[in-house]
Amino acid sequence: MPLRLLFVVHGLPMGNASGGVEVYTFSLAEELARRGHHVLLFCPKLKGASPPPMKGVSVCFAPDRPAESPLLNLTDPAVETAFEDAVVKFKPDLIHIHHLKGLGAGILSVCRDRHLPYMVTLHDFWAFCDHVHLYPGAGVRTCTDSEDGRKCENCFLHVHFRGLTARRKNVRPVSDFIRLRRRFILDALLSAECLIAPSEFVRKRFLAEWKELRSKIILVRNGIVPVSAAARAPRHPPIFGFFGGMSEVKGLSVLLNALESLPHPPPLQIYSADRSILMNWLRTEKYDASLGRSLRVRGKFQRRHLNRILSGLDVVVVPSFVETFSLVAAEALSAGKPVIASRAGALGEMISDRVNGVLFSPGNSMELANWIGRCVSNRRFLNRLRVSDSIRTVHDAATEMLQIYSKTLMRGIPIHPFARRQHLHLPKKISDKFTYLKSAHRIMQQAEMLRSQGQLNKAITRYQRILRNDPSHIIAGYRLAICYFEAGGLAAAEIMFRKVLDLISRLSIKISTEAYEASSAFYLAQIRLRHKDAGDGIRWLEHCLKIIPYHHRARTLLARINISPSSDISDIR
Repeated sequence: MPLRLLFVVHGLPMGNASGGVEVYTFSLAEELARRGHHVLLFCPKLKGASPPPMKGVSVCFAPDRPAESPLLNLTDPAVETAFEDAVVKFKPDLIHIHHLKGLGAGILSVCRDRHLPYMVTLHDFWAFCDHVHLYPGAGVRTCTDSEDGRKCENCFLHVHFRGLTARRKNVRPVSDFIRLRRRFILDALLSAECLIAPSEFVRKRFLAEWKELRSKIILVRNGIVPVSAAARAPRHPPIFGFFGGMSEVKGLSVLLNALESLPHPPPLQIYSADRSILMNWLRTEKYDASLGRSLRVRGKFQRRHLNRILSGLDVVVVPSFVETFSLVAAEALSAGKPVIASRAGALGEMISDRVNGVLFSPGNSMELANWIGRCVSNRRFLNRLRVSDSIRTVHDAATEMLQIYSKTLMRGIPIHPFARRQHLHLPKKISDKFTYLKSAHRIMQQAEMLRSQGQLNKAITRYQRILRNDPSHIIAGYRLAICYFEAGGLAAAEIMFRKVLDLISRLSIKISTEAYEASSAFYLAQIRLRHKDAGDGIRWLEHCLKIIPYHHRARTLLARINISPSSDISDIR
């Protein structure tokens, strides 16, 4: 008997601008529809784009949001009402929630309060992490324990408001909100029929965070639409490929730093939806000059062309800091291409080291450079990297999911009649504090725009305005110090950078501050070196590397000083 299935997801696959979650959810929906089941996708409205062609799958769009905010990510009455209407009209047998970013966790409570049968696939860590991927950035290690949310304050302020501060009265309402959000989502997850983890890494991390979910989580690995590429011997030199955007968690800078360190970098093709932004970034960071003709930025591609694209590559590189599944790695292996990947999250479950690829430590560009160099110089080694043919397909995943759906529905879940729900209302002190933080964030955005336009004096005025209201605002102080540095005021910049380091030292938890601490130390090293104080400059560089061991610019500058203490540092990016 055909099932009526309602999928909830945060987007549809649009070229390669989509992530693996959207592609997998859409592929699963199409496979289920091909088998005769009725599938409706509920997702945010697409902005300036048409939905992809769909085979037997219907789509219902949530209403537009005025803007993203942490409050709407918890509960959005307009979205919840639209979701209730979709449930009433479609009358699903089962609701399968894949992702709630852009929709709000309130959808979970709609299902729970209405006693609707629902399950959740935990594609990432959005349920309890504001960074989504447990990665605070700057090349530091991922978060392994939030200490029941106590470590989340800095990340929350950083992600939503660029508002890191050492002032406790600004942090307290944030702590209250984090506790409220965690309890709200955990209660809703506990009411689900089951929770699906796409990898053992995800399952273990959720259980480390919420032991109460132990009886709920089952392992069901994602599947892919098989990709076939023309079989051929690797070229010499081999052509490497990278698929992904500018998000730091994808590790593109790690790959580029690795190529820079090689005497003869092999060709690299980058497929990214952010092509224009990426090209500007490459010019700003001087990668285009250092890597020259070996670098090719291809931009967007249609997924129907993926076979041809992978046929033109010999090795795919996945240097991510965190992966919960990695569609890119799975599709590359399916096409018979070996993968060089970081030993991060689920990648270690998919790739057998030196069998169908090689693994390196996340963020370690030197180790990655060694493996790339070996693939280039040793054709026999590259030929030995045979690819497993046991790649799980979306057909396999759909078969297993149907078994789970059937078992769930056999338990018999009562459907209660509908009545409009009372939406969650936040305490006034939390909403008032968020209004203040949002106002400060707007001023930060104005200052950043002015700085990018070269209007440093106006940018300085705005950063000073934020600091008058909150002298402990770490990011405003850091940005102000950079403005002073760029304007040539080295003395003022040095004072401000030292103040930033002092503010960071007062924090009991330093997650999300590592980038600012390391970068402040790097700027202080440059200032001291310009004052011909090599000893102090080296000490600051060593401090920077103590925080972020693979800080490429600090390593480059330190190596140059060790070779020639009087080296010019003006061209270090």
